Amino acid sequence: MAAVRVVVNIHVKPGDEDALKEAWKSTYEWANAQRGCIQYELLQSTTTLSNFAMLEHWADEEVYEEHWEAERGREIPYAHLLDWGERLTGRDGVEFYEQKYYRQVDGRWQPVEEG
Repeated sequence: MAAVRVVVNIHVKPGDEDALKEAWKSTYEWANAQRGCIQYELLQSTTTLSNFAMLEHWADEEVYEEHWEAERGREIPYAHLLDWGERLTGRDGVEFYEQKYYRQVDGRWQPVEEG
């Protein structure tokens, strides 16, 4: 099975950025302790500070599904900080990707064979 990359785009009201980062710490620790978690990070925009992306990388679909089941059953410690109004830039939502790696060969991006 292929690795799974998930990008979750969220935003908070201006001024709540530090509160989100603090509240998110327990989620970071919780997710990174799960089987098959390769990466689970919160990234902040450098131009629109209220915009964030959660970057997830899971070993395969099975462990991602285990994570999602656990996620659905827990209280999210930063949920009260999320702003469901219109973002200043970008778009809220979730993106899923089959993880593939590339490297430059002669100035062009080429897929790296797994294994």
